[in-house]
Amino acid sequence: MTTMELHDTIERLTRERNAARAAIRDASRCEDCGAWATRYHSASARFACDSCAPGDGWADDPHAAALRAAMRAP
Repeated sequence: MTTMELHDTIERLTRERNAARAAIRDASRCEDCGAWATRYHSASARFACDSCAPGDGWADDPHAAALRAAMRAP
């Protein structure tokens, strides 16, 4: 692989990563405040952010770790 091919591959992967982060950000919203949802309540089938999901019955969304990482990303 040449240096130019490596550079092109890095650029492509960066674009794909950024698109995946954007999709995560756009698709996962808290039903109360609109922030990114990281928690769900199975009894009520509701999604919420960490701040709006206090109390019993809430669990991390299967993608909570990725959402929290995306929130910290630039």
